[in-house]
Amino acid sequence: MQTQGSFPWVVRYNEPLQGAPDFSFLLDHKPAGAKGWVRVGADGHYYLGKQRIRFWGVNVGAGACFPEPDAAVKMATQIAQAGCNIVRFHHMDAFWANPCLIDYARGNSRQFNAQSLARFDELFAQLRARGVYTNINLLVNRRFYAADGLPPEIDQIGEVKAQHAIGCYYPPLIELQKEFARQLLTHRNPKTGRAYAEDPAVAMVEINNENGLIQGWLMGYIDGAPKVFHDDLQRQWNEWLQRRYADTDAVRRAWGERREPLGEEMLRNPRFADGLQHWVVEENGGARLSAEVIPTGYNGAPSVRLRAVQTSPTDWHGQFHQPNLRLQAERIYTLRFAARANRPYTIGMTLMQAREPWEWLGFSQSLALDTQWRTFEFTFTLPRSDENARRAQDDLFGVQNARKAYLGRLAGLHDPAVMQQKAAAEKALRAAVENDSKLKQQCGDPWQDVAATLPIWNKVFLRYDLLERGAAFNCELFRIARGLLRMAQETQKPNAERLREYRESNLDSLKQQLFSEAPIYHDLETVKLADSLSMLVEMVGWRNPLAQKILAGRSPQQRAAELVAGSKLADVAVRKQLAEAGLKAIEQSSDAMLALARLVDEEARAVRKLFEEQVEEPQRQAYQRIAQARFAVYGTDIYPDATFTLRLSYGVVKGYTENGRQVPPWTTIGDAFLHAEKHGHKPPFQLPRSWMDRKDKLDLQTPLNFVSTADIIGGNSGSPVVNRKGEVVGVIFDGNIQSLVWDYAFSDELGRATSVDCRAIVEALRKIYDAGALADELGK
Repeated sequence: MQTQGSFPWVVRYNEPLQGAPDFSFLLDHKPAGAKGWVRVGADGHYYLGKQRIRFWGVNVGAGACFPEPDAAVKMATQIAQAGCNIVRFHHMDAFWANPCLIDYARGNSRQFNAQSLARFDELFAQLRARGVYTNINLLVNRRFYAADGLPPEIDQIGEVKAQHAIGCYYPPLIELQKEFARQLLTHRNPKTGRAYAEDPAVAMVEINNENGLIQGWLMGYIDGAPKVFHDDLQRQWNEWLQRRYADTDAVRRAWGERREPLGEEMLRNPRFADGLQHWVVEENGGARLSAEVIPTGYNGAPSVRLRAVQTSPTDWHGQFHQPNLRLQAERIYTLRFAARANRPYTIGMTLMQAREPWEWLGFSQSLALDTQWRTFEFTFTLPRSDENARRAQDDLFGVQNARKAYLGRLAGLHDPAVMQQKAAAEKALRAAVENDSKLKQQCGDPWQDVAATLPIWNKVFLRYDLLERGAAFNCELFRIARGLLRMAQETQKPNAERLREYRESNLDSLKQQLFSEAPIYHDLETVKLADSLSMLVEMVGWRNPLAQKILAGRSPQQRAAELVAGSKLADVAVRKQLAEAGLKAIEQSSDAMLALARLVDEEARAVRKLFEEQVEEPQRQAYQRIAQARFAVYGTDIYPDATFTLRLSYGVVKGYTENGRQVPPWTTIGDAFLHAEKHGHKPPFQLPRSWMDRKDKLDLQTPLNFVSTADIIGGNSGSPVVNRKGEVVGVIFDGNIQSLVWDYAFSDELGRATSVDCRAIVEALRKIYDAGALADELGK
């Protein structure tokens, strides 16, 4: 660690900060709340009036929430000097804390400790005076008792999180939480003269911290709850079903119940007749687990006994499982077994993918065991599978590839050297134009023209991206629906007045896309559409009028399922029939996706027109004049801008140095096998089975890929690489991460284009794919 020239910065609790480390000047809302209530805007951000506010703060937990008065002043001062503008009061109700807001010494959890409340009032007032807002947590670690007016079984629950899970639905527990909130939030702080519910310095209140019904169920708290609480949940659930559905058949239809006879047993050696064959004991992180078969276990049949010889804080560190099951999405599976423990014990049961990324496959359950044998039975379907992965791989690859590209470009723009280079080049060009009166008259000031479009860009691009570019409706069915609607609308206009993608020159390719026989998977469509509708709400806010029309009172997930299920556009025959029937049929169609396309079309067209006329077209004209200026000043010494014309780039095959490590210019076929082995032959590093099967036939020293300094950009993939003799020696397919900034500035210090070597292509054709004739033809 470099320490020379530095100075120690020690924060002492009893001393205020001095000089540069004092950031309290940033807190210009003094007292906190002076500018009114913090509100959440339609975009989901925090606002004071019309001004956004960002919060940065710390937790103050447990006994630290109740310091003595002198200490409260010091705490508030140091928090403000650290630049924090909010404090989160956490674990105020913790039964294990001393002091605590609740006076547990009274034998219940319904009374406040007067001294703690007074100290909290003081700390809050000191923070408030210094411009520090407050986040108050209501339920974090409160323990409930029978003395609170609850059934005596509440005292049998040792884990407070389990009590809180029950508190999500059990009315008496909910009333106790409301009582606590009323006691605290209606209490009038004598230091401020206001109740907490009336004080704008309280920026937010967390009703429930890290507790929920689903979480409680996954943790086994719901199933393991005493009968009085379990029965109440069952009662409420049944009453809700009765209110919502007319009869049992309606429940079955709504919840997608499917009844199928049991299939064949899938587990190998399911009753341990062959000992532990096909079963695996897995130990991780210090856990030690033993397994042995007991000849006369459940009902006198063989059973397996598991002993936790050494435990670990993490449950998955000790596992007993059977690998290599082949399950499919949407198929029904039933798991049935019996279990007991030598004492009350909770175990976890999960169905997981047995390879990276070790994903949970949708079935997970915590089981509360006792000393008596209990039979468990679970029927479930899988939401994901290898088949689902295959269906989504193109979408996933597109996202990953785009993310890599954008992050690489962003990293380049964050590089001061790149920006200095670009700024100097622009300054020199603008100076040359300024000093040439004829050129200045021809070009004007295109840089200012571009700058004038940016406020409009910033104002409309989000709506343009969501509505017109379709980011809010990311599914194939919507793309088809919009294409059918607009094709019918636009083809009624003269060719010159149409949107460019619907002009005669583009119609054949458009129809090829619209009437493609490629399969459309409704489950994938639903997931993608739900995700993009969620993004729409996140970006524009749920109060946005168009967003409300689009969602129609549903959640994004519900609306996506409704839209996909209500569309028949996956059927190519239906698409062709609608296209032939014309605009009137499309406008009158009850297809849900066509209805969505019609709903958003007017606003989408309007924002497109605005963006094209006031952003794209002025920028295009300005860029044209900048290009003219560049040629006038530099002639043919520089590349022209990309215009979809034939482009030649030159470079040399050359390695580079990255983080002190020399990266060679070539890799070999043997290196590919070593790389796959290093990563355990797991995606995305695994090689195809055909390569693995014929490894011994390959010349592993054959060059596979090479890097060069050829100047490429996105879209160059597939470009041939030609040597000085005019021979094709490779094909461009990528660039290294450092080349992504070439969108803005070229540098061959680290950036490299990546190509596959023709020698590897020929080697694979001959020895893997048995395509020697094709290899011979390529060599002619």
